[in-house]
Amino acid sequence: MNDASYSEKPDQAETSTFILASASATRQELLRSAGIAFVASPSAVDERRIQEQGGFSPKSAAAALARAKALSVSIEYPAALVLGADQTLECDGLSLHKADSRAAVIEQLQLLRGKPHCLHSAMALAKDGVILWQYTETITLHCRAYSDSFIQDYADAVCASGQRVVGCYAFESIGVQLFDTVSGSQSGILGLPLLPLCAVLRELGVLKE
Repeated sequence: MNDASYSEKPDQAETSTFILASASATRQELLRSAGIAFVASPSAVDERRIQEQGGFSPKSAAAALARAKALSVSIEYPAALVLGADQTLECDGLSLHKADSRAAVIEQLQLLRGKPHCLHSAMALAKDGVILWQYTETITLHCRAYSDSFIQDYADAVCASGQRVVGCYAFESIGVQLFDTVSGSQSGILGLPLLPLCAVLRELGVLKE
């Protein structure tokens, strides 16, 4: 299920600067590969505090985080169009966070093994400190029944790479080995559902019709 909302677009002349409020190399590469010109200005919002104090469901938390990131950078650069994005992972009614140790990687992989889970991938666009548009794609991923030996080797690889991602997987690389089936877009799994994003950027004059 995908949720989107949109409000009145600004004048085309004011959309010359497009900012990604993220330090994510994967999100930046997605924009570059799609031919979208941007400037990266990471947001400094405290993600864990928002999630823990906001009383959100995992899905609404992703949307709230995307909005918070977009707004925090928009306030700093009010004339720019700012994109905020975030993801949350939901399994067995639990919201999983980024694993910060090898033990946490193993624990998460054991929880996900042989089960479906939902990845909520949210985006928000802001200008002049106001949210103009927001969108959330929910992707269902089914982990295969991987072995304990695979978990150990995978945890070593994740820790060696220095990656800290929700669910402990980078789908564009070794993480693809975790899954049997996936229902949703690959760009959504990677953190930016590109088709709806490109559509709204065309409406806003950032991309050509």
